[in-house]
Amino acid sequence: MTMLPILSKTCFGFLAFTGANAAPLMGSPVEFPSRYHTSVRSLSETIMQARPPADASLDWTVTDQDESRWLLKVDLKFTDEEMKELKLQVARVEKHFRRIRGMAGDSNLKAFVPAQGIDHVDIFRLTAYASYYNIFYLNSKVISKLYWAVKQLFHQYADVYQFNLNQTYFMHGWFNCFRGGGKISPHRHCNGLSGNMAVHVPPGSFTRYGSLSSSKEYRWMLALQQQCQQGKETSCERFTQLWRYADDLPEPLEEQESSRVMPNMDGELVIFHGLVEHESSNVSEDMRQHLKRKGPTDCRMTLAFDIDTNPSDLHHSVPLYDPEDPWWDSSSLGHDIGSAIEGLLDDAELPAAFDWAVMPDKRAFAERIQLAKVHEGSGKLSSWLKEQLAAGWADFRSGRCQKAACDSREAYTTF
Repeated sequence: MTMLPILSKTCFGFLAFTGANAAPLMGSPVEFPSRYHTSVRSLSETIMQARPPADASLDWTVTDQDESRWLLKVDLKFTDEEMKELKLQVARVEKHFRRIRGMAGDSNLKAFVPAQGIDHVDIFRLTAYASYYNIFYLNSKVISKLYWAVKQLFHQYADVYQFNLNQTYFMHGWFNCFRGGGKISPHRHCNGLSGNMAVHVPPGSFTRYGSLSSSKEYRWMLALQQQCQQGKETSCERFTQLWRYADDLPEPLEEQESSRVMPNMDGELVIFHGLVEHESSNVSEDMRQHLKRKGPTDCRMTLAFDIDTNPSDLHHSVPLYDPEDPWWDSSSLGHDIGSAIEGLLDDAELPAAFDWAVMPDKRAFAERIQLAKVHEGSGKLSSWLKEQLAAGWADFRSGRCQKAACDSREAYTTF
């Protein structure tokens, strides 16, 4: 396989082509990742401007709590105008990716989202593009408000379930847009936390959740916990990476329901353990017609997010929580980490997934994504991130990695 060329940073980035075969620009490298398949960014000025006042109430009214799924559900009570803007953002992002003819969706994600539409002929599924962007990069007031809503619920969740707040957490978010016949089949996300929000859903819409104890990883984690309790140090290290709660991982209860259906209503936000398997309801043709009458487009709109400690597991992320700066008196952490990551990948000459001079075809794009994943630069990034996680991002706290240093090539080789 021939290595595809790495083009200079003077290119506009994947989402801003020039030339006869250019895709219409909607959005910009400011809102979307411009080079690599992994990125971290600081909180945008729009997000920081939306920061709640210091005396604001931090707790949402919980409308559902399910301890077998380590789940909380709240109603954000966004205004009609805010919900309208959120729907328009989903429609905008879907239109954006539909226009990029040379971008192939993530094959791993495609497996969970069948073709949709009448006779299942629409092969485009927005969910398959989730790993290529982050909704919290978008320049949007309602997305900025959503960031703080999720952050507030994260703090509340940590208090309810005694979730570990001695680590730095990052967040990746994406949109889903399903039409007639469209849904996402049973799946799970990560070792951290996951969540979703109903944005534009029809009557009868629901999400079905399994229990945590029915997940494929549960018995394995339980065995690690038992080995740790017997004094096996390596098992303790691995278990604490997977289980971030003060309470022990409980033994499964035989009488516990294996799955639960939770109806969706616009504006409801759910957060739960990332290994809980879940699936969405199918969108019938009648539902699609209802959505078409009531919204900017005819799809069942939701958004989803993952919260975890390792940025590379989240593709494109922003900081959500830091134990030394819980409510972001400074917003530089994401910039500093992201600059260091980009510098490391520059030095490793990693194939740049989103940096092209002209529109590629889907095969060339998919090949470059695969080349990036198996490239030695990805291995170097993984090793570097493990070191930083073990050290609690000490280089970024000590002043060793200030903004000016992180912008220089010399700084990357010292980490």
